[in-house]
Amino acid sequence: MKYLSKENKKVIKLSSISFVITIIIFGIISTLAHANPFFGGVLWGGDLPDEYLSFFQYLRHLLLGNWSSLQFSFSNGLGADMAGNIGYYLASPFNLIILLFPASQINIALYVIIVIKLGLASAAFTFLILKLFKFKNQIYSILLGIIYGLSAYSIGYAANLMWLDGVILLPLLIYSLLRGITKRKWILYTILLACAIIFNYYIGYMICIFMVLAFLAYTINYFREKKIFIRQVVEFALSSLISG
Repeated sequence: MKYLSKENKKVIKLSSISFVITIIIFGIISTLAHANPFFGGVLWGGDLPDEYLSFFQYLRHLLLGNWSSLQFSFSNGLGADMAGNIGYYLASPFNLIILLFPASQINIALYVIIVIKLGLASAAFTFLILKLFKFKNQIYSILLGIIYGLSAYSIGYAANLMWLDGVILLPLLIYSLLRGITKRKWILYTILLACAIIFNYYIGYMICIFMVLAFLAYTINYFREKKIFIRQVVEFALSSLISG
């Protein structure tokens, strides 16, 4: 921390505040809604309490060294490829949190993953706001981050916890995209977009579409000359293809 600039320390501090407040608010709301398993609640409906729990139990089984079940499970259902299920449900690095809990508490592990992801989504958006705008009162940055992390989409689809990685990465991708366009530094964008695709390809391809639209909106709005625009298009396309 001592090697960080004063501005970066401030960004980390405010993003952390956004992270903590989001977790507290979500914890209170989920408890009141009887959806907090720490206090005897039940994870909300959809596929989370049934299908997803089974997949995460399977992942935990594999990560603890029970590789004999891998060959058996490589085809499931009516011959579907298990690799597809892994890529859709289980590729997020946050899933390693399930190793901190016994098999009997897998529901609590999933709840913790959801809470952490919502908090990080708020922190990521606060980070973006702080980098793009200069509010006199930084409380606005925190509030906007909390609003993003606890938006209707985030809460409504939190049961699809594998989608929340994209919610976390989107603000960071927007920042890295603008950084690439304005400073010609594309490494961060390339890495983050690759992560978005790997962690969940379903949300990943939607993010790819959004990035194309965001790129066009920014470069057209700040168009200066044809030569620069062509260079930006080429750099953006190459970076995106490398990510893919």
